[in-house]
Amino acid sequence: MGPDGVPLIVQLCCRVLEAAGLRREGVYRVSGNARNIEALEAELAKPPHEMDPACELWLEHNVVASVLKRFLLQLPDPLIPAVYYNDFVSAQQLHEHSGRMLKLHRLLSMMEEHAEHPQHKCHRRTLQYLVGHLARVAQLSASNRMRVYNLAMVFAPSLFGQRAQETLVSDSAHLIGLTKAIIVYRDWLFADWQTADLSVPTQLDDQELDADPSAAAAASVDEADSSAIPAIDSSSPTPAPPPPPPPPPASPQQPQPPVDVEEEHRRILSVVRSLLADWQRQIGADSTAAASSSEASPVHRRPSTASLRRCASMSDEATQNAPVPAAAGAAASAPASTPPSGEQPL
Repeated sequence: MGPDGVPLIVQLCCRVLEAAGLRREGVYRVSGNARNIEALEAELAKPPHEMDPACELWLEHNVVASVLKRFLLQLPDPLIPAVYYNDFVSAQQLHEHSGRMLKLHRLLSMMEEHAEHPQHKCHRRTLQYLVGHLARVAQLSASNRMRVYNLAMVFAPSLFGQRAQETLVSDSAHLIGLTKAIIVYRDWLFADWQTADLSVPTQLDDQELDADPSAAAAASVDEADSSAIPAIDSSSPTPAPPPPPPPPPASPQQPQPPVDVEEEHRRILSVVRSLLADWQRQIGADSTAAASSSEASPVHRRPSTASLRRCASMSDEATQNAPVPAAAGAAASAPASTPPSGEQPL
């Protein structure tokens, strides 16, 4: 776990894609080769000092994107922890925009400050890091065809976790709306209360809803000036409604600039090398603390199914009603034991 609370795998995948992959059409929608995904997960399962910074798998954008999605989906407790699930859904069901925003802000603040769930602080910081990255993806949607709504559809299960089929069907629209709101309003939602209280951001405009034309159309009808609607003369036959306007043509895809493959590869591998070197320096500086803290050790290994879940330093023992230690030293002095069923060690 880095000093900012964001796991290495999340930082690596986001920064590699931002170095060269954000303009690729279908990034995060198109899956990578399954064998290469497992190979990159195996590489990430090594301690940072044993990882190969020149590994060519980092050059496969869809593989990197798939590894990040799989990591988030396989967390023992979702990025937005299960204990908050019903509260987030009920917030999205509020009709008033300002009330909905204020409740979302309060819930995200609880993740940072909740005394009974200290691990949720890194959930929140990782979420903030991730949605900042997704916003940068959406800014290049003319090239990659991944607008905010598309990204929300892809990442809603990653943020809120896998659910029973009936729950998924009934809540899917709310979860997509929540994910979209967290991406769009990220700066305000992650601001402190003193800043957030000054003003609630205005509701999504049509441009921000361009990936969901039905919602944009509904908003424009609700906000239409009723005085512009002509009165109907009940004594005359009702005229036939005019035909609906044709749908707007799809915006042409921007031509991709020529790619200097060698320069792109150098840029990606430079990012990997730099980030791994930073982590190795941090591990060296914190080795004593890492050996004595149950929260610091798992992040030095990265996923390959079992180790992937073990590396999720964001696992939440509180969701299993485990008692919170009275002091940090209690966790360090406790003997190692097999965790309860369904729960991974931190």
